[in-house]
Amino acid sequence: MAPSKFIAVLLALAAVSMAAAQAPPPPPPPATPPAPSSGNNGTSCDPLRLRVCGNLLRGLLPGGGGNGTTNGDQCCPLLGGLVGVDAAVCLCTALRANVLGIVNLNVPLGLRLLLSQCGRGGVSASFTCAPA
Repeated sequence: MAPSKFIAVLLALAAVSMAAAQAPPPPPPPATPPAPSSGNNGTSCDPLRLRVCGNLLRGLLPGGGGNGTTNGDQCCPLLGGLVGVDAAVCLCTALRANVLGIVNLNVPLGLRLLLSQCGRGGVSASFTCAPA
């Protein structure tokens, strides 16, 4: 290779290296908002938090041994904006996972009682909890 061609290639590589070093970094990718978990207006279901519903359900069940507290002041607000099937699925998950601590619970009955007490109707009579 002739010295002039070698110098030309060397200068071209130096120019490319300098141009790359001075180029601004690419912008960060745009942040994407998280998708709502489930339910209405982005509300979500956290079955573990629903363990406070155990006392409410015990008070509603015949012979449930509840402490007489049948209002939903602690339980029902945990359902947030969930209504209808969304509320039923959330409660069903808690009932199936037995986070309420009730042994030998009739899940369909417990589900109907909690939905009724918390004013979260609109669930078809044919709705059933999926097996655990």
